Amino acid sequence: MQSESDVAAEMERVEEGDRVLWNGRSVPQVVTEVDEDSFVVEGNRGGHYRFFPNAPEGPTLTNLNSGRDWDVDDFKIALPSA
Repeated sequence: MQSESDVAAEMERVEEGDRVLWNGRSVPQVVTEVDEDSFVVEGNRGGHYRFFPNAPEGPTLTNLNSGRDWDVDDFKIALPSA
């Protein structure tokens, strides 16, 4: 498992079009939007997730379909945008 600071640092490097993995996922999913303090990932099965690298409680995401929040325990850019 990555440290909280390593997860946040990797999340801060994200660019639109990158394909990312988190919390044990095995199929990379695409980053569709990057803002100043967050970014959005569109899942392969219709899920949408907003990630917050520097949330006060540590790196988190919100499932935009359900509104549920999750901690991000591991994160990596699997395929950088071209």
